Amino acid sequence: WVNARKRSYSISPTGNDVGSSLRPDVPPRTGWRDGKPGDKLTIDVKDVPVGKKTLVLGATVARDYGCFQLYWNGEKIGKPLDFFFEPRVEHRVVKLSVPKTTDAEGILTVEALEKNEKSAGTMFGVDYVEWE
Repeated sequence: WVNARKRSYSISPTGNDVGSSLRPDVPPRTGWRDGKPGDKLTIDVKDVPVGKKTLVLGATVARDYGCFQLYWNGEKIGKPLDFFFEPRVEHRVVKLSVPKTTDAEGILTVEALEKNEKSAGTMFGVDYVEWE
């Protein structure tokens, strides 16, 4: 997990990312906490299969997670997403259309928006990245 001060990390579909988990049943994750509206987290995504058009994120949702806009290589993808969920932590699969991939790497940018009024925080977590 990272705080909003350091905002650039790497993640690959094989799970080699900057996060870690002490529980063997929870995959490693890249996470972010304490973001303010307009703050951005940049994730370098490795091993992108050329020609794919759907980015699949395994994301964490919980009562202290916020709302975010995602970008692929600087281009907005999808509508803003709300990662607030109660009463417990869960994992959600989010599928987003992206421009056809042409390189083996890309940049996923996560922009913090205003939090859900019920949320206790502005956390964000990516457990994995896959492609369809």
